Amino acid sequence: MSDAYKPKVLLMSIAYTLATLQGTLLQNIRVTEYISRPTETECSTERHSSFWIGLHAPDWVQSLNTWSDLAFCLINLKPHKQLNFPQRT
Repeated sequence: MSDAYKPKVLLMSIAYTLATLQGTLLQNIRVTEYISRPTETECSTERHSSFWIGLHAPDWVQSLNTWSDLAFCLINLKPHKQLNFPQRT
């Protein structure tokens, strides 16, 4: 391997390791069902790896913030029906 590729391989290895560790942490605190679709009961293997979960977790957080703000704007358009919606926590 030439010297030009070594920094790139090192950077990719670090990025892969960090994403995998983040995914493992999220699996341990049991929030993966919010980030990805859960595995079907008849399927014995997981749908997504720790790497995939760690890689897509920031996207999930960003979309949660964006869509929840939009949902509350829409709820405020019908103030007489606000009792039908759960309270923001």
